[in-house]
Amino acid sequence: GCHVIAADGRAADGPLTPFRVDVINGGGIAAYADYPAGETLPADQGGAKVYHGEFELVVVLERTGPITGRPLLAVSFQACTATECQPPAMLELDIALDAD
Repeated sequence: GCHVIAADGRAADGPLTPFRVDVINGGGIAAYADYPAGETLPADQGGAKVYHGEFELVVVLERTGPITGRPLLAVSFQACTATECQPPAMLELDIALDAD
């Protein structure tokens, strides 16, 4: 019964957090993702683009300079039902990015 706001969730009413993959806790690496388009909810449910169930995306990492800190991959998202949304969340993935 839940969905997450798609990476391109601009059609949504209000300040919703789209699904994103980022590098956190360090620098020198950038993450680029090929996000799926998502499904558009009916207008009476806000008209946002969302992801339901499982979905796949390709993430490409690029070294942009010297590695600093302890870079990790993380996803940010906002889970919603047809009537309400949870607060935005960020989840660190169990993937450390090493300089080697």
